[in-house]
Amino acid sequence: MAITSAKFASASDGTGNSSYSPSVNPSVGVTYGNKFKGVKVNRAYNNTAYSFEKYGKKLTWKLSYSHLSSADKQKLEALFAYTIGRKKDFYFAEDGSSYSYNVRFTKDTFEFREVAVGVFSISISFEED
Repeated sequence: MAITSAKFASASDGTGNSSYSPSVNPSVGVTYGNKFKGVKVNRAYNNTAYSFEKYGKKLTWKLSYSHLSSADKQKLEALFAYTIGRKKDFYFAEDGSSYSYNVRFTKDTFEFREVAVGVFSISISFEED
């Protein structure tokens, strides 16, 4: 399922949407995933496995933007500054949906690549908080 639009906001009601959302859509080829990192398995002396779950499945996304203008680059930079890398969460809505996922970036560093004069590309990944 292709994402036709992606909106980022500082609150679930869409507050800050225009400040953080680029005017262009992400490139085709969005990566979706599920993460079960909260499952822990311990082994007893006789090699019997005992597992427990700290939290359930978390959704993950990886979006690539290949032709960002300087203005759109500034919006994503503002989002990165707002979240302080992975420190603060934010909200993500896809395809004009009224439902927003509470998400957090998966890394603390972000690098833009200049592909032409005043045109930038970046890949960002985040997961459900």
